[in-house]
Amino acid sequence: MRIFSHDSIVDNGLLTHAKLAFSYTRLSDGVADMRTTIEAPSRKRSISIGVHDIRHAVEGAREAGYDINRLMNKSGIDPALLTQAEARVPLENYLVLSRYVQGVMNDELSGLLAWPVRLGNFWISGLLAVHSRTLGQALERLAQFSNLHENSLKHELRLTKGQAEFIISRRANMRVLNILAIKFVLTFTHRFAGWLANERLILNQVKLDFRPPHYGWEYTHAFYGAPVLFRQSHNSITFDRGYLERPVVQNEASLEGYVRRAPMDLFLPLDAQGELTRKVRDKVQKDFTQHHHPPGLNTVAGAMKMNPQSLRRRLKQEGSSFQAIKAQARRDVAIHHLGNSRLSIEEVANRAGYTETSTFIRAFKGWTGFTPAQFRRGLDVKV
Repeated sequence: MRIFSHDSIVDNGLLTHAKLAFSYTRLSDGVADMRTTIEAPSRKRSISIGVHDIRHAVEGAREAGYDINRLMNKSGIDPALLTQAEARVPLENYLVLSRYVQGVMNDELSGLLAWPVRLGNFWISGLLAVHSRTLGQALERLAQFSNLHENSLKHELRLTKGQAEFIISRRANMRVLNILAIKFVLTFTHRFAGWLANERLILNQVKLDFRPPHYGWEYTHAFYGAPVLFRQSHNSITFDRGYLERPVVQNEASLEGYVRRAPMDLFLPLDAQGELTRKVRDKVQKDFTQHHHPPGLNTVAGAMKMNPQSLRRRLKQEGSSFQAIKAQARRDVAIHHLGNSRLSIEEVANRAGYTETSTFIRAFKGWTGFTPAQFRRGLDVKV
């Protein structure tokens, strides 16, 4: 995979092509302050980004003297929205803007820390992670690599009895321009760790060292219901220590696809998860890999030494279903093969178990909000 230099991706102050520009993201989640609890609105929303995140995302570029209005217009975002407190922006436009800002600044964190995080940094740290044996080793390597730069945030994996805490603490006298940088690092760590092990990490607690913002309801979308404490001494995610023994199942090929798509994967719906759900999903994915089509309920129930009705009932108790698991497996298989540019969309559809490409495209857009072609491009920005 080619690592682009700064000069190769920036033309006339705007990004022309940035496979490795790693942006970010949506905010955090499941809000609970020791004194404050914020509930999310009950109505359903399409994936969009609040204007407060847009302001934070461009703050570093604005401070560095870049033409924010031009960047926003090129991204299909009206700069006037920055003055509207409740405005929201479609995810696709936000991703494009993030790519532009990262490209012009040659900084994967968009000028939010004391020193730039140069384009390609995530690819290198990802290589360290996918060549790790276990998730614990991968997280240790990610922390060590990040700390080599001695930037604004110090990373640490702290172990206690039965618990693991991945800590992000601020270094003295080094700036963090706004809270988006911290939210990004924690949310990314959570999602990326889950991707490495192909398993959702259920968080026991999230700590943040700042006050809850007025848009706190959005925090219900990033950490998936974990209790979030504000005004803490450091920032961290805490989870069961047993996750650290999970094997890393990703490789360089899947990492390339992940990096190209980033940060789109961070916005995908998170699968329902329980112990049986995980086992069924593993069985479905294993059979998918071997036979290029998902197994039936009776086959999986037999492998679990259960009758089909009991399997359905127990999956329902975990908030899942066999049909949902099959759909998620198809999505994951499709995402994996979309990282292989040698395969046509028709071939990807076939490997995901679809005989009609049009049916696959509709299903994929329902899963992710993007067509397979858009997802494969990773929303590459061209001007």
